[in-house]
Amino acid sequence: MGEDVLESIFSGDDQCPCIMELRGGLKKVGIYQIGRDLPIFLHLLRPGPSQDLTVRIVTNLLKPAFSEEGTNSRKFENEVYELFMKYLRVAGSGRRGVISLAHVLQFATGTDEEPVLGFVLHPSLRFVEAIKSAMASHKGTSVDEPVRKVAWVHVMTASRSVQPDDTLEEIHQEPLESQCTKNLPETG
Repeated sequence: MGEDVLESIFSGDDQCPCIMELRGGLKKVGIYQIGRDLPIFLHLLRPGPSQDLTVRIVTNLLKPAFSEEGTNSRKFENEVYELFMKYLRVAGSGRRGVISLAHVLQFATGTDEEPVLGFVLHPSLRFVEAIKSAMASHKGTSVDEPVRKVAWVHVMTASRSVQPDDTLEEIHQEPLESQCTKNLPETG
């Protein structure tokens, strides 16, 4: 929003139908009154130089919640987190084509930059183990293959986590969350 538009909205002088409609909407939610009483508030509505995202900024926003040190779970979580960090470094260096850190952050949180006032619910990485058992069948006989553990890392921004069998449409019906998976060694 340009400075001239902000001035038109909050001065109250402009009688343009579009500005009047916008002013009416801002009055309904109280933003117009705040802008009139506290002019410094308008700074939040002015476009400013956006801060370039770095791997450090993204990792500070998406803090991992690891299991206890020394557990098998922690070992698997470290492997998955290492892959996630590698992906962030590759995306940050521009080697993922059009995928950038802003895209990763937007997929994880719904916004491609950190909000001025921060996140209400701070996003975090949570690791979940899912056990998958594959079953093979051949002409009426079935053979159980070894159980395989799959570690999932979820970027949690809402109350629902992404499940391994969710479709993309199901995921996008809910608030945005993301996942990164790694197949772990087979266990007996």
